Order: sequence, then C-alpha cells, then structure tokens
Amino acid sequence: MVGVLLRFRLYSIAVQADIMKMFLQIGLKEKDRDVTRFLWKDPSKDKLHVYRFNRVCFGLTCSPFLAMAVIRHHAELKKEVHPEAAQIVENNIYVDDVLLSVENQEAAR
Repeated sequence: MVGVLLRFRLYSIAVQADIMKMFLQIGLKEKDRDVTRFLWKDPSKDKLHVYRFNRVCFGLTCSPFLAMAVIRHHAELKKEVHPEAAQIVENNIYVDDVLLSVENQEAAR
C-alpha cells in the first residue's frame, strides 16, 4: 500500500480506477460455499432457513486478498496481449482500486 501511495504522488496528473462491486463479482467454488453458511429466520414464521453465499461477501477477512488475487491473475493472463496495462495493474493495485500518476495527459490516455 505504501508503494502504491508513493507512486501515486510521483507526478502531477492522478489516474484512479475502481472496480464496481468487486467482491460480488467473484464467484465461490461449490466446495467453498459452506464456510459462508448462515441462518435466517423470518420474523413472521418459526422456521429457520439455511443459506450460503455463492459470491465473495463483505466482512470476510479473506475478501480483500481474494479481490487482489483475482485481479492479479487476470492481469497475468493478459500480460502478452496488453503488457503495459498488466504491469500498471500489478504494480498499482490495492484491493479493487488502481492508483497511479503520470507526467502528462497523453500518458494518461
């Protein structure tokens, strides 16, 4: 994180990207869903319902790590096609935000 912030302040033009609803875009494998199991009781009924998340949810200790790992994985997959973009993502990501600065507007495009 410190490295990302230091590089962000390096030049005068800031560039920021955020992946909307990042955690909810990451699916959980069937075998991993049981760790997100929870109980729900409808106030008007006595029956308990058992649910499990099929997506990464907010509040899990591992959620930020999973988000960064997924982004880095996809950057690695596209490294040959888009080497500059992959390097920017790998070096300037924090959870679901990419922060960097550039010298001029042309470089930002």
